[in-house]
Amino acid sequence: MTMLGLVIAAALAGGAPAGAGAATSANLPDWSRGRNRGSDLNIEFYKRFADCIAYRWPGLGGAVVAARPGSAEEQEAMDALGMEAGFCVFSGRVRIEHHWFRGAIAEQLLRRKGPLPKPQWLSGSETAEALRAKLRAAYSGDRPNAVDRRDLTLRVAAHCTVRDSRALVEALLRTDAGSRSERAALVALDPVLSRCIAGGDMRDLMAPSLRAYLAEALYWQRAVGGTA
Repeated sequence: MTMLGLVIAAALAGGAPAGAGAATSANLPDWSRGRNRGSDLNIEFYKRFADCIAYRWPGLGGAVVAARPGSAEEQEAMDALGMEAGFCVFSGRVRIEHHWFRGAIAEQLLRRKGPLPKPQWLSGSETAEALRAKLRAAYSGDRPNAVDRRDLTLRVAAHCTVRDSRALVEALLRTDAGSRSERAALVALDPVLSRCIAGGDMRDLMAPSLRAYLAEALYWQRAVGGTA
């Protein structure tokens, strides 16, 4: 297995990140304090990795993001990417997270403004209600653990946030990760994000995690081409 293949395998086993911070609402961190920014090493790893993928193998990277999370299709796409893109991984000790991996690629592909591989599993999801139903169906069956429930909550919230405040999400993704401008963009998103999370306690949510979910949601909604 290539180095990238090993990284991908570790990503699939990753859990939800944790952090700390006072809340500006009942269920979200106080983004303005910067306590939930994540480590600089993780931020740099994902940025450089996704830059490399988006530049050299945008089709392979897009296939990963377009696939349903946790599916055989996703694993096949990751295997194909791993066979080609091993040298995109630079050395360093980082915490690998599945959603960061997908979200980082999604963000860089959106920045390139090229064609986006369409998520075929979301066909017929041009409305918000249909898209949410597809997401919930993806987590049914044998995936009842707490990490997956949190993952589903954040993916549904991300799609709701993109639908209701796409311009603010796009403004967030134009900022540098970990910067003051990113924190300001997160504060601006706080009211709609809090509403979209619908009472779930996400005070330990890290900014890179939220950014990853929002980038993936924006990618999916642009690729589907609907109004969701």
